Amino acid sequence: MKGRECLNCGFIEVSGGDICRKCDAVLLEQTDGSWAKIDIAHDQETVQQAAEKLEAAVKKHMAGYTRYLRVVIGRGKIQTAIWPHLSRLLKAGKIKSFEEEPQNPGALVVTLRD
Repeated sequence: MKGRECLNCGFIEVSGGDICRKCDAVLLEQTDGSWAKIDIAHDQETVQQAAEKLEAAVKKHMAGYTRYLRVVIGRGKIQTAIWPHLSRLLKAGKIKSFEEEPQNPGALVVTLRD
């Protein structure tokens, strides 16, 4: 069974809990500041497929320590459609923020946790 390591004390939490049983740290608030990247626009994805890939990536990286998710959205239909989708994720509390990457309107930086 895969565990989640507490960045505060090093305890491996395998029960799937949100709180470290050793030091009571909130595991979902911990991050090592890491980045991950996903491209949702350059494999002939439909808008629906791109949105599904984004949702899956957010879920996957929230289970780990990733703080920032770089999302390559291209400059076409997906770019137009994904902004409202991200707004819904923000409103639902699934992400902290998102913004266009500086000097690259074809990519976004999504902040998953503080």
